[in-house]
Amino acid sequence: MTICSGTKVNGKPCIMKALKGTTRCYYHPLIKREKIVCGEPKAQKRGFCTIKVDNTGDKCFRHDDRPKCNAKLTRGKFCSNRVTNEDDKCLTHGGVKEEKKDNRTILKCPECGADEEWKSMNLVSYSNYKLSSLGRVYNTKTGKLLKEDKKPTSKGYIRCELTNNIKNGHNKGVHTWQGGVFLDIKLVYGKEYNPITVDHIDGIKSHNWTCCNLRATTIQVQQLNRNMPQFRQGRTVLKMSLEGEILEEYISMRKAAFVLNIYRDTVKRHCESRKEIDGYTLRFLNEDHIGIQEWHSSKLLYPEYRSSFEVSREGWIRRANGVLFKGSFDGYYFVVGILYGKLRFVHDLVYEIITGQKIPDGYEISHINCRGHDNRFSNLELTTQ
Repeated sequence: MTICSGTKVNGKPCIMKALKGTTRCYYHPLIKREKIVCGEPKAQKRGFCTIKVDNTGDKCFRHDDRPKCNAKLTRGKFCSNRVTNEDDKCLTHGGVKEEKKDNRTILKCPECGADEEWKSMNLVSYSNYKLSSLGRVYNTKTGKLLKEDKKPTSKGYIRCELTNNIKNGHNKGVHTWQGGVFLDIKLVYGKEYNPITVDHIDGIKSHNWTCCNLRATTIQVQQLNRNMPQFRQGRTVLKMSLEGEILEEYISMRKAAFVLNIYRDTVKRHCESRKEIDGYTLRFLNEDHIGIQEWHSSKLLYPEYRSSFEVSREGWIRRANGVLFKGSFDGYYFVVGILYGKLRFVHDLVYEIITGQKIPDGYEISHINCRGHDNRFSNLELTTQ
């Protein structure tokens, strides 16, 4: 991602994302935008009108020569709202609203080939929208489709914010909206709870296809459908020859015990004692194995974290007791437990601690090569959500 090279009014550098193919954001263009004004002459020869308009040739509300509604008001006055034809009335006085052109096209499901189905969201109190079986949202008030190139969240879901009938906005996953419209699942807000949820059958959270990939199920069944690894990342164990050559690397003591067919306590005991087992030895991963690293402490940015730890530019974490690891793999990203069991993404901690700044609201850390397990600092960038 390219950051804008412009400067704010207070002299600080802009942190907004630059427009595609440029080095400037919307607010700091390289070429100053031309201001389009009405340009009609003012009364009593006072120059020309400078009220801003959208397109060249348009006129402002004061110099608009379209006919007026002229419906009779109280106290002998007449309505001055502009209309298209001479005898037309405005919407306030019984005029007919022009229907917006619907430019939607029916798509095919990329998995099963079924035709896209549209349903109104009126039953869930969002009457200004229509939702499709493929996850597209259409605003009936503006006659436009919501942008479809939304980037998935850190957990892989695609979200969108909709405004209900009482003008309150709510941000939910597209699959959640589809569950309320197509699968008759009650939408919950705040501290409300519903044991029935929407599950992606193929496990890919961006495939919001109600025809073949979304189903209503319990939270327990949804957990069984998660693509979780058999072994989570823990304290790395190395299987080494008697000459000191690394034969195999295990992501945790549990995996080492499973592969070597021994108890986990036995793995820990042999790693600490370094005794020979059937012609090989076991070692915990240490700094000699990963090479020279540049370490950054969490004390400056997060003094409340107990105990403190350090991160490196290669994505390693070093505990206060010297243990090295990269976090626990949750199926998509590496996480680490801190502050009484609170989980944090490792890529967030690496970026924040090395830069010395917390992630601003509305932003998140993305992986440049789209590999969620690659937490090298050179592979991380700050992007908008």
